[in-house]
Amino acid sequence: MPKDVVMQSQTFSQTVRLPGVDDFLKKYPRYTKFTRGEGRFLFDLIMQPEALIRAQVLADFNLPSVLSVAEDCRLAIDKNAGSLLLNSFTKQFIGAAICVLMEANDFQKTGIKKSVPHQSFSIGEFYKRV
Repeated sequence: MPKDVVMQSQTFSQTVRLPGVDDFLKKYPRYTKFTRGEGRFLFDLIMQPEALIRAQVLADFNLPSVLSVAEDCRLAIDKNAGSLLLNSFTKQFIGAAICVLMEANDFQKTGIKKSVPHQSFSIGEFYKRV
């Protein structure tokens, strides 16, 4: 074993593609009014490099990627204190946004849905690297 092991610092960088509203609505036009209205803050919260990094790690560990933003979205909806609820429509929107984010960054759906270990979500899609 080496005598002088010294901690090293390394920089890690990754290019992240963040879809815009128009990119999202091309795939999911049913969310147009929501995305351009009261749900826009959720879209902006999800389309962040940190969300993608967490979603990638979850995918690598065979967990549903929606878990990467589940708690952040729940807290943001609670803080917003408007008419927006974390109901099935909103949860489906969050899942759709994660889908577009993952697919823009070279992941694809596996077709496998399993339970999400979060009190606000029941099931979520699994993704794999392309």
